[in-house]
Amino acid sequence: VPSTQQYHPALTKDDSTESICQKIFASETSALTKTLQNLNIQIIEQVAGILSTARRILLCGTGGSQVVARDAQHKLLKVGIHASAVEDKDIQLMEASLLEREDVLVAFSHSGNNVHTLRAVELARQNRATIVVLLREKRSWPRRQIIHLPQ
Repeated sequence: VPSTQQYHPALTKDDSTESICQKIFASETSALTKTLQNLNIQIIEQVAGILSTARRILLCGTGGSQVVARDAQHKLLKVGIHASAVEDKDIQLMEASLLEREDVLVAFSHSGNNVHTLRAVELARQNRATIVVLLREKRSWPRRQIIHLPQ
């Protein structure tokens, strides 16, 4: 597998199990630390308020971002907030097209360039639903007037 597609490019086939564990834990710890340093608490509080009062919440993403959407669904359900995260891209688009002003679409995208997720956002926006986007980097989303949270 090319190093750009590997889970962790610093891993080598000659690494010991202990070395693999250490490298992965160091990488994950670093990612969490960077995320914590970049969090905007005011935006998190704003989004928490939006989600807590939403009539419906649709969580969208594909590939690895779909896994994040499913995890978010699980966490929201655990605190009593109903949210939907469907895997099928066509169903995501249909669900997004049915959202209304009182609803929220949360889009997860590592790059901000996924055509299916962008289309779901556009459909929800046409119906005046609130849009929240979680990205790796704020600059990667090509649209305006969206709340950004580090992923």
